Amino acid sequence: MNKIKPVFMVSFAFILMVLLFPLLVTKTPGLEAEITEPEITKTPVPTAELWMRAEVIQPEDRLPDKPEEYDTAIYIKLISKDGLSSAFTLRDYLIGVVAAEMPALFEPEALKAQAVAARTYSIYRMKADQVHEGGALCSDPGCCNAYLTDEALKEKWGADYEANLARITGAVLQTDGICLSYNNEPIFAAFHSSSVEKTENSESVWRNALPYLRSASSIEDEDSVPNYISRVTISYKEIQSLVKEAYPKAKLSSKPEGWLTGA
Repeated sequence: MNKIKPVFMVSFAFILMVLLFPLLVTKTPGLEAEITEPEITKTPVPTAELWMRAEVIQPEDRLPDKPEEYDTAIYIKLISKDGLSSAFTLRDYLIGVVAAEMPALFEPEALKAQAVAARTYSIYRMKADQVHEGGALCSDPGCCNAYLTDEALKEKWGADYEANLARITGAVLQTDGICLSYNNEPIFAAFHSSSVEKTENSESVWRNALPYLRSASSIEDEDSVPNYISRVTISYKEIQSLVKEAYPKAKLSSKPEGWLTGA
């Protein structure tokens, strides 16, 4: 029997590997899905503010398709002074609130700050559901927010309606969905027009001491705030009539100078 030479065996093995190697590395038709690496998608972790907005705006735990449209993803129920209720998107509602709370010719950053405060306060009241059933809001500034309808704004602004509305709308759109939060919850974002020398702690105005409503210095003084001090003249007869109306059993002496005493 003839023996196969080792050199021939090595050459044959090499040729065989050359012929088979392309077959080993070529994908077999129909098996691509089995060997294709899975697609990796990264879901960003929402911030505390985003979580808070998502919870408020989407009770079904669904976020809007476009993150810049938070204010149109929630509807509010507004109770007017005559007791009638209407439904608005938060965006349309805030336009009426900012227009009622701040002059349209104020600086753009001031208007945006007002929009953020109004949005936060509105969401806080809706979540708390403390006053109006179903998280509704009213147009009484002493209770919820001041609010002006589009018809009222046209009457108020006249020929400047379009320009003023554009400024207010811009402030609301540029702050869409932005709220102030504390411990991942919307704060009680109370606001006021003026505060001479300093602001007050929350417990000085309301019963609760809130950690984020602490007294702070204010750059305003009496001269920089229009109509900060006002004077009203009223007659003795008018005082007597008002007191009798409020307190029918009250007895006022014949000497008016003794009716009012200092603390």
